[in-house]
Parts: sequence; structure tokens; C-alpha cells
Amino acid sequence: MSASEFANAVCTRVDRNTLTTNCFSACGSKFPLCVNYAARPSNESLKEGDGNYYYQGCAYTKMKTCVSEVGPNACELQCLQAKNEKNEEWIMDVAPPQADRAETSLFLYVDKLKLPPSLRHLKIVGTTELTRKVPLAFASDAFASGSGLQNMTILDVSVESINNNIFPTNLTRLVIQRTQLKVFEPLGNRRLPELRSLDLSENSLEAIPPVVFELESLKELHLQHNSIKDAYLTSSQVSFLRKLDVLDLKVSDDPAENCETALNVTPVIAQLRHPQLLSVLGLMWEDMHTMSVVSEFMNRGTLEEFLLAPDNGLTWRNFKKKAAHDITYDPSMRPSAQYVTAMLQHLP
Repeated sequence: MSASEFANAVCTRVDRNTLTTNCFSACGSKFPLCVNYAARPSNESLKEGDGNYYYQGCAYTKMKTCVSEVGPNACELQCLQAKNEKNEEWIMDVAPPQADRAETSLFLYVDKLKLPPSLRHLKIVGTTELTRKVPLAFASDAFASGSGLQNMTILDVSVESINNNIFPTNLTRLVIQRTQLKVFEPLGNRRLPELRSLDLSENSLEAIPPVVFELESLKELHLQHNSIKDAYLTSSQVSFLRKLDVLDLKVSDDPAENCETALNVTPVIAQLRHPQLLSVLGLMWEDMHTMSVVSEFMNRGTLEEFLLAPDNGLTWRNFKKKAAHDITYDPSMRPSAQYVTAMLQHLP
């Protein structure tokens, strides 16, 4: 549909498809939301191999919510949430526009939005084919104006990193799943003080994000199915995690990876020194899922306890026990535990 009536609005063609609330009077709702489509990629390399996937706009669909020729720069806008009068929940599907799906649009960048105070839940969901995830970036403070926003959900797009605080302070639940997220560090003055539930599962995180330990109101944390292999935590961080009502930190479901982890741990266990542990013999499967370390262990107590057991009679046996104790615990004479054990086996 033509928008010559909006020609007085100064619309600027963007470098990449942008979700914005600056709709240049083309979308008539009180709280407009639209996608400003780019005419061409800012970097031609972005266009290679995608068959012009991201730069088709919406006019070809002939949907009523697509407004073309906006202003002197002939912008092409797709109006979203046009019939959502209550504005309590916005759900946006990210995929090429379709005539029969008014809320499906293809944006690559989220501008700083002016959100209605009635909005409680904002959801962005990638609905493209499984082999393609739309790359998505955010302006600083993109959702910060959402004074009533409590829940945010971002699914099945490619985000990779969040390194500034794009969220409002009043957010209580945040879900970012299957986005290839590697970095979650929303820096800034607002550190999500009201957040109670954080779900970053099924991403590419390699460690627990440090910001997690600054979330004072957090009660639920979901980090399962990431790339977290080792978690080096301080005592205060461990204490923080223990206080959570829900903690899902499953590291891996890959049996081969779990076996590799067990084999890597074995040399470390073999270096352990304990008065009752003589040697590590190997590993043994208890069942399909449980592997145990097999060790030679003194089940009657430590060697020192045995050597110093009450038995004060002046006998050859006690003399050898006293000699074995002195040899074992004299720093200048430190034989192997097996040697001392063999010596004790010959006690009369």
C-alpha cells in the first residue's frame, strides 16, 4: 500500500533491517512498533550466499501492514502489533514476512524502543528453518523503557554476545535459549536487581557468567546444555549457588565426553596422598552410568593409628611397630607405604 500521505515524515533508510518504535507516523497505533527494512546490505559480503535472504523487504507479500514509499527516502516499513490494543504481551516471529502472518518480520537489529507501560511480556522467536538462525544485535538500553516489563524471552536466533545492559531494572524473568550465546555480561548501572529467574540453557557459554553472582534477587538459574566443562568457583560463589531454589547446571549429556572427563580425572586422583590410601588401581563400571575408582585402602584406620595403638608390652612385635612408626614419620626417612605395610605383615 502506498504511503504518500506520510511523505512529510523524514524517514532514513537503514543499513540493516531494524525493529524500532520510530515509525515516522506510518503506523497509526498509540505505541507504534515496526520494522524498517534495508534496501541493501551495508556490507556486500553479508549478501553472499544468502540469496538476498535478508533484503527482500515486505512489499512483495502485499500484506496490509507493509507500508512502502514512506517519506522522501522511500522507506519500507512493516507495522507490528497493529491490532494489539491492550499491549500486555508482544510476540514477534523472526522470519521472512508472510502475508498470512502479520507479526512475522525479519529484523537484524533492535533499536532503543519506546515501550508501553502496560507491556508485561516481550517475546522474540526465530521461526526460520533449522539450518538458519537470524543474527540479532541490540542497541544499548534497547528495552530499558519497559517500566512494566516483567518477562522477556529470546529464542532460536543468533545473539552470541550481550555485553551491555539492554534490559529494564524491573525485569523478573529472563529466558535466552538456543541463541548461540557465548557472552552474557550486561554491564552498566542497572544489574537486574529484581531478576528472580534466569534461563540461559542450550547456548555456547563456556563458564558461568560472573554477573550471575551479582543478581541479589535470583532464585532460579538454568544453564544446562552449554559448553561449560570446568567451573572454578570461589567459596562465596558456591555459597551463592547453594542458596538458589532451582539450579540446573548439567554440564554434558555426551557419554563419550563424560568418559573422557573421567579418564582425565584419574591421573589427578592417583596423585592424592592420604594416610589410609595406599594406591589407585584403576576404574570400574558399577552400572551403565556410574564409574568408581578402585584403590588399595587401609580399612582399619591410618598407619599411624595402628602403629601407636595401645600395646606397651616390651615385646619384639611392639619394638618393630615402634621402629616402623619412626621410619614412616621421620621426615629424613620416608619409605613407601607399601614397604612399611610389608614390614608389618611379618610381625609375629
